[in-house]
Amino acid sequence: MYRCGTDAMSSFDRVCEWRLAADGKRDRFRMENVASAGGLAAELQEKYCDGMDRCYGALIMENALWKEALSLAFHDDMRLASRASWALEWAYFHNRDAFAPYCVTFFEDFLRVTNPSVHRHYGKILYDMLRCGLFVPDDFQAAQIAERAFDLLTGGKIKSAVRIWAAEILYELSPRIDWVRENLEDIIRHQIETMPTPAILNHYGKLLKRMAGKK
Repeated sequence: MYRCGTDAMSSFDRVCEWRLAADGKRDRFRMENVASAGGLAAELQEKYCDGMDRCYGALIMENALWKEALSLAFHDDMRLASRASWALEWAYFHNRDAFAPYCVTFFEDFLRVTNPSVHRHYGKILYDMLRCGLFVPDDFQAAQIAERAFDLLTGGKIKSAVRIWAAEILYELSPRIDWVRENLEDIIRHQIETMPTPAILNHYGKLLKRMAGKK
């Protein structure tokens, strides 16, 4: 059962306050044109700055641009794809219910996406979908997710944040998949020893405590 609450944001005007026109007035007309014209990709190609995940996340959420945002994960411009996935993450966490119809599409995209920067945001979203029960994969889908997450957890030149969310995904699937349950703890302990970044040490330490609590 889906058990995460929804914290929908409706004040698109408020979250876009940072976007000011040259004369000091809010460039509201331009933002509305982006939404109505489906120009999310063109807008995201501009210089990115703090707060744009909130602004474009609200744009996605309030104008139902979920499909367009999902498609941008595969854009040839890897920077644009990363920005779109960052905005999509914000939109997802502020209105999971609106995202629910796209869960299967997102699951399929998670398996196919190759952009390392997109992996970070997609892993976090998928972990939450599994944790909340927003997406309950069947056995075949769960096996596919586990295989992909395992590759992201153990592959070379993978960013710490990507490994962390891959480990969390595998943790959620461990009650259902024997090989995950039997190997995940050893992999986590090995990575703590061999790649002790602050993020790995902090997050894996907490994950190990959760795993110990389940024994």
